[in-house]
Amino acid sequence: MENNTQVKNFFYVILALVIVLVAFVLIRKNKRAGEESQYEVGQAMVDSIDITLKESFPVQVDVLVKGNLPDGCTELGDAKQQLLGKTFNINLETRKLKDADVMCTQALVPFEETIALENVVGITAGEYTVTVNGVSKTFVMDVDNYISNEDPLK
Repeated sequence: MENNTQVKNFFYVILALVIVLVAFVLIRKNKRAGEESQYEVGQAMVDSIDITLKESFPVQVDVLVKGNLPDGCTELGDAKQQLLGKTFNINLETRKLKDADVMCTQALVPFEETIALENVVGITAGEYTVTVNGVSKTFVMDVDNYISNEDPLK
């Protein structure tokens, strides 16, 4: 009889550990999902952009973005890039905590952000446009920007 009681107690201890482990995993999963949704995502207010072609081969292109954040709690988020034809479109996002209890300064906060253009290796010589949240500027690539043993992207 005593062995049966020990086996039952052991079974209950194992069952309790499994329940605690499952609860822990579920809580962590819900916490991560909550972290992703704790931010309001918007678009940065862009005032101007400047383009710099670096003296390198292949040529690298940097975009200096200047603008303002709406308040002291908003920060720059991701810069999502896409090349369509001869236009580099950049969507510069902002993010702000959704927590209503946080006090924020209600003044514009200037920012400067340098973004390295992706997808410039493989472009051919010519005029290109860069657009960041509606503000555009052009630059001229004087030479085909690809390594000599690869074909240019067309």
